[in-house]
Amino acid sequence: MRKKQIIKINKPNISILEKEGYSIKSVTINEVKMVFPISKGTQGDPSTQTVSEAFGYLMRNAVEAGDDDSKEIFQGLLNAYFHCCNNSIVPYPTHPKERFGLMGWLPELNGRYQNESDANSASDADEDIIRSLLDADSKGWNLSATDPNDDPANPPLYKSMTIQDLTLQAIRALANYDVGSFSFNGKSYDPAITPDC
Repeated sequence: MRKKQIIKINKPNISILEKEGYSIKSVTINEVKMVFPISKGTQGDPSTQTVSEAFGYLMRNAVEAGDDDSKEIFQGLLNAYFHCCNNSIVPYPTHPKERFGLMGWLPELNGRYQNESDANSASDADEDIIRSLLDADSKGWNLSATDPNDDPANPPLYKSMTIQDLTLQAIRALANYDVGSFSFNGKSYDPAITPDC
C-alpha cells in the first residue's frame, strides 16, 4: 500500500532554484523523498508535468552549490530521476536494460508519462544529468538512487542503484540510443559492440 504525502524541504538553497527560474515540488512515497523541478516555461501543464532539461539544470546547480541543503535537493532530484528512468522504459519492453538511464523528456510530477512520445529522451538533458552525476561522485557524495514504486503488478526494473553504477548505465544508454554508431578518422565505432570506444 502506498503512502503519499507532500512535504517541503526545510530551507532549499534559493540561489540554485532562481538561477534557472525554477521552483520545486517535493513528494515522499514509501519514505523515499523525490524532488521535481517546476518551471512556468514548461511545455505541457506545469501543474502536472516537468521536463528532463529542468532536472539537468537543477542537478548541475545543486552540485555546483555543494552545501548540505543543495545535497539534500540533489538526493531528491536523483530519486525522482531514477523513478522517471524506470517509468520511461515501459514503452520499450524489448531493450529495457539498455535504455535505462535515459529519462523521458516530459514526465508527470509523479514520474510517469502520459504517452509514449513523452518517454523519449532529450540528448541535452541526458548529457547535463550525466555530467551532474559525475560531478556529484567526484565531490564524494556517496549517494544511491531509490525508486519508491512497490507495485507488484508493475515493479521497477531497478529498485536502487549507487550513483557510480547509475552513471555508467546512463553513459552506456546515451551511447547506444542517443549517439549510436559513428565514424571518426576513417574508423567505425558502434558502442553496442565496442563499449570502450
